[in-house]
Amino acid sequence: MKKLIRVGGVCIFKDKILLIHRVVSDETNTNNEYYVIPGGGVELDEEFKSALKREMFEETSLDLNIKEIFFEMEDINPSGLKRHHYYYLCEYISGEPKLNHNSPEFNNGIGLHEPMWLDISKLENISLYPSKIKEVILKKYNNKV
Repeated sequence: MKKLIRVGGVCIFKDKILLIHRVVSDETNTNNEYYVIPGGGVELDEEFKSALKREMFEETSLDLNIKEIFFEMEDINPSGLKRHHYYYLCEYISGEPKLNHNSPEFNNGIGLHEPMWLDISKLENISLYPSKIKEVILKKYNNKV
């Protein structure tokens, strides 16, 4: 089975967490609303932190410092491929969250793909995928779940 490697950045600043707000329409024109940790795939021969720096800038336009590993997990994507996720803590340096104009998500124009700061106290009440990272963040920062 082929394994995909994904990296994500957990960035918390002033009691807010950096997330990507997604709204995607399906074939029945039903909107599916959820949030994800910014990040993406690692390219062949790319170092994890370099991939994360690239992905975070594409998806958020923010200047961030990539710190230590926060959490890792494996799952199976909807296509049946095994994915290994590496989540790193990130330190906010500067900028306002917005989708970079060079991002593939900017150019496809499908649905909503909006980077934003969300009050961490609201994390418990949203759909964050994968759900396991939500549990880990809540345990670490809210002592809940």
